[in-house]
Amino acid sequence: MPTADMRSGSRSKHDVGTMKFTCTKCGWELFAEEPMRCPRCKDTGSWDYEKPRWVKTLERMRGPTDRGVGDTAQRLAARFGGERVKAFAERIGIPCGCADRQDAWNSLWPY
Repeated sequence: MPTADMRSGSRSKHDVGTMKFTCTKCGWELFAEEPMRCPRCKDTGSWDYEKPRWVKTLERMRGPTDRGVGDTAQRLAARFGGERVKAFAERIGIPCGCADRQDAWNSLWPY
């Protein structure tokens, strides 16, 4: 079961670290970083995981040397000017976090 180790403030169901789980017992949908006790049927161990749509899209764009979704995203970002964004972030003093994000996505969604 994938888990996310992304430290940020508040999150919505559309954030990167949040995933959709469905209780196999009662059908309850839960948006969380990892599954927990079902609020409806109180079951703790029967969750189906659904990958986010953007992950499925990046999986279709997989390259021959990509280890996971993080490598695919990095390769596509580099093609469309990712280095310019990284340079701008450094110039204004904001950490990019690209390598950490790439490693996290590779561990969440490996090929």
